[in-house]
Amino acid sequence: MPSASQPRENQDHAVQSRDSNARPRPDSSGQGQPPSEFGTRLRTYREESGLSLSALAERTKLSKGYLSSLENNHEPRRPSAEVLYALAQTLGVTMSDLMGRQLLPAASPEVPASLADFAEQEGLNQADISMLASIQFRGEQPRTSERWRYIYQSIRNSIQMDNNPSS
Repeated sequence: MPSASQPRENQDHAVQSRDSNARPRPDSSGQGQPPSEFGTRLRTYREESGLSLSALAERTKLSKGYLSSLENNHEPRRPSAEVLYALAQTLGVTMSDLMGRQLLPAASPEVPASLADFAEQEGLNQADISMLASIQFRGEQPRTSERWRYIYQSIRNSIQMDNNPSS
């Protein structure tokens, strides 16, 4: 272990030389390194949300220093999925927004013939068809257009109930 009297650079070198897999440490002065694209996106979303670093730290249960290091590219490690999730949830964005990546499209569920018939009769949009195609009760989907109609109307009625609470 390096002694307290050794200069900081020698201490860092001594620690890194013991671990051949250690990543080189970034310049801790913050000079000469622009914020990473991730850091820029994180700061932009934080500012758009009207949150200070302290407020974001409190809501995500992450330290203010860690968040600052992410925003300013001082953090040598990539944030974990858990950290990305906490940030995305708090900032009201997706993890892919934070990473600057596009979401991979989910596989569209297969549309059974009875649902296709019902959708054509009712002129349903693709979003509603996909939503209905994902429904199963005890591992089975409805087998007739009439059952699809019943389920669709039940969902529409429940939305109206949510929009017009009686109490």
